[in-house]
Amino acid sequence: MSNDYLDLLAQFGIGGAHPGGLPLTKKLFQELELPDVKDMLEVGCGTGQTAVYLHEKFGWNVTGIDRHPVMVEKANSRLQDPSAPVQFLESDAENLDFSDECFDFILSESVLAFTDITKSLVELSRVLKDDGYLLAIEMTADRALSEEAFDEISKLYGVAKVLHEDGWEDYFKKAGFSTVEVYYTPTGLEETAVSDLNPSKQLDEKLFDLWDQHTAWILQDDRPISYRVYLCQK
Repeated sequence: MSNDYLDLLAQFGIGGAHPGGLPLTKKLFQELELPDVKDMLEVGCGTGQTAVYLHEKFGWNVTGIDRHPVMVEKANSRLQDPSAPVQFLESDAENLDFSDECFDFILSESVLAFTDITKSLVELSRVLKDDGYLLAIEMTADRALSEEAFDEISKLYGVAKVLHEDGWEDYFKKAGFSTVEVYYTPTGLEETAVSDLNPSKQLDEKLFDLWDQHTAWILQDDRPISYRVYLCQK
């Protein structure tokens, strides 16, 4: 399914496009105490910035997937060492091509909201080992949304739902996760400086217009949405 906002991220080749960017990712992995991880899956890996960082930092075997072929192409171009245990594959979180219980840890940075959430979480739970962890950074409503606000968010980002914190917790638990810890990050959706770009040679003018709309939205003083970090154990 086409999504103009995801096309924008792919064509601009923006690394660390999730709220908080790579600085938030680094902060989380400095502070969270995760058990031994050997095999990790990153869902919605984008241009591969996070996957490569985590492999270089911790030595994990990392598989990154993205449903956008341009993202996968740019992620593979990021790899400096072809022998490193890091691979990027074109795949959909709603229908994963992996066997049951094959990953110790799964990371999803601003991805699930752009999918059929139920289907994706059932699949992530399936491929995650017992007692394994899912770390998800997700767009979250801070208050009840007016119909006008929801329509604006849905049109801009192509999402079918904008969940509150308790809504996310319900989805995680229904998918088979036994515990859900929520970390509130008051920075909300503040713009993270874009410092990692790999733009395609030809860019559609409409993508620049969409970027302007995105920037205007996140710079609003009274946004009804921010994001949360959810740490879920199977």
